[in-house]
Amino acid sequence: MAEYEYVLDRDDVLQWVSDTWLRFAEENEASGMRPELILGRSLWDFIGCAKTRYLYEHLFATARDDTRSVSVPFRCDAPGLRRFMRLKISPEDDHSLRILVRLEREEPRDQVEFLEPGDAQPHELMKMCSWCRRVRSGEEWKEVEEVIANRRLFKGDPLPAISHGVCPDCFDGVLET
Repeated sequence: MAEYEYVLDRDDVLQWVSDTWLRFAEENEASGMRPELILGRSLWDFIGCAKTRYLYEHLFATARDDTRSVSVPFRCDAPGLRRFMRLKISPEDDHSLRILVRLEREEPRDQVEFLEPGDAQPHELMKMCSWCRRVRSGEEWKEVEEVIANRRLFKGDPLPAISHGVCPDCFDGVLET
């Protein structure tokens, strides 16, 4: 399966990204992820959600303090695809981190317009978990297809904007790592 890799220095500044990482970003319309735009910048410039940042900081500290690799599952979905991935964080002698992202499996699904890049309308904000990709619906976290079906979204209404966060299950699961 595919692997994508990058290296952070001791201050969590991006030092290197693999060619496969760059191709993955390009294939997923992340045009702002070119080397000249990301290398030399802090990873934290790209993570806006405080809970997501906290979990990454926890994982990075665990890897650095315990001098052992840390591995957690996560999802990185596309509009017509569920991607189940694994994040492996390995400490180096100079306190930098080598991050390996491995695609473990993919599942095709019906195209989900909500997940397509484009101009979302900020009239409504829907929170999506940064780890499992479920969407918050009231007090519950559900697969995006279920939320769309239950709310009958997109029947002529503008798409809601996506805000990222972390669901309670993922937050607790990552902290147990």
